[in-house]
Amino acid sequence: MYLPLKPSVFLVIYSVFFGIGCEQKAPSHVENNGVPIFFINHHDVSQLSFEEIAEEVVSIQPEMTANSMIRHVADAILTDQYLYILDLNQHHPVLQFDRKGNFIRHIGITGEGPGEFGTITSMAHDAALQQLYFCDPFRKKVLVYSEEGDYLEEITGFESMPASIFRTGSKSWILEGNFVDRTDDGFIADHFITLIGEDHEPLARKKHTIHLKNGLQLVYRNPNFIFQQDTVVYFFIPTLLPEVFRRDTLYQITEDHDLKPVAKFPFQEQTDDTSDWVDFGIRDIQVTPTFFMIHYTYKKNTYLFLYNKDTEEGSTLREGFKHASFQDNQMPISKSNGKSYFVNVGSASANEEPNPTIHWVKWK
Repeated sequence: MYLPLKPSVFLVIYSVFFGIGCEQKAPSHVENNGVPIFFINHHDVSQLSFEEIAEEVVSIQPEMTANSMIRHVADAILTDQYLYILDLNQHHPVLQFDRKGNFIRHIGITGEGPGEFGTITSMAHDAALQQLYFCDPFRKKVLVYSEEGDYLEEITGFESMPASIFRTGSKSWILEGNFVDRTDDGFIADHFITLIGEDHEPLARKKHTIHLKNGLQLVYRNPNFIFQQDTVVYFFIPTLLPEVFRRDTLYQITEDHDLKPVAKFPFQEQTDDTSDWVDFGIRDIQVTPTFFMIHYTYKKNTYLFLYNKDTEEGSTLREGFKHASFQDNQMPISKSNGKSYFVNVGSASANEEPNPTIHWVKWK
């Protein structure tokens, strides 16, 4: 269970958790063919308090033992009972902890046999079924385990590599990808949004072409490309064609499984898209009950633009939020239904465990 975030408790436990940035009192907001357009402008320095936008926070320090050292958090899932960490740098990449941080077990193992995997790039959780889903793109399968780590079954039959998975109700949304051609500045890849039913049979499969440009460094894990807020299923990926490099559009997956643009976030300043490194590019979009949260880069720096849908005001934080225990500012890693997590990597010492602290946040 999440605990209500009371100001007095928050100040004692979390100290100063805030971001320094730039606030827009009256950002540009227009519509084009019914699609809202929110212009990103990161001038006018001010402060934005973390308390203003965080409704609930759960912090977990995973125990470090000889079997539970975390080298890199590639993904995380928090349930009512457990915390699951995906660490790609391990032979046993999925670690299970309780909500107090006590290490319980590894789930699965790399190998060639049933229930074994090569590389996991995405995890999903079904609370109703109490099951976990792991994408293994290079072996073109999704593995299903119980919350307690028991292997249940494999989902196979994918034509392309299942790279990212999201559960809604009794269905799975899977982003598949396959490289098809080399270009002068990168690759062309065919991607598919595949909807799989309760019996694991495909219900729909839509093809979309992706241009992976050199230097973009896109990876098939965080952020989540498919996510949900309330009953709406959203889709965003930084490299979606048509051939405009500044991907700035958030899509809704309709009942017909098409992509419907629901918001655009163009940049207001001149950029130089002819250089080897792109001046401006959106890396992630998240939707909360109150905010659009856009993680973007500009001139090799990272920013977080937050647009309040109620007040119609925007704020931009350079390098994300600051926490008293962070060595540097941190960007939230998006999950579904208005939730994110932060990975606070501390330094190993005699009095501090090197495993990172996971701050799980439910946004307003």
